[in-house]
Amino acid sequence: MGTVNYLLDTNAVIFYLKGGLPQPDGVFRAFTPSESAFLDGIFDVAPQCSIVTQIELMAKSNPGGQEATKIKTILRNSVIFEIGQDLVEETIRVRRDHRLKMPDALIAATALVQDLALISGNFHDFGKVLGLKFINLFALPV
Repeated sequence: MGTVNYLLDTNAVIFYLKGGLPQPDGVFRAFTPSESAFLDGIFDVAPQCSIVTQIELMAKSNPGGQEATKIKTILRNSVIFEIGQDLVEETIRVRRDHRLKMPDALIAATALVQDLALISGNFHDFGKVLGLKFINLFALPV
């Protein structure tokens, strides 16, 4: 991983827990060993998430289900970036300049303010944010 630090988008956590990615034809593809090793290195050491990711993950999961237990463990071991004035101002700028929905603007702004590379499968939205270091989950650097 070098000295690069990462911010995990909600879909990165979900796909990590599923062990792979959906493909355009609807077929699920398991992560390759090198993709798994790359992601394990992030999740095992220092996962970092926006408060939006925390909210989305907890709202998605069945509170008593096995998935919720895994999500809670990941979140408990993660750095969760909360909202401060600098993040509010950057979110406004990102939302205004790139026309992102508020949750995505907040996630992108978190990565920008914290100087983190965002890992997400959402290239459509995040790929247009100037200055954002973006790692496409569908094309991991392995």
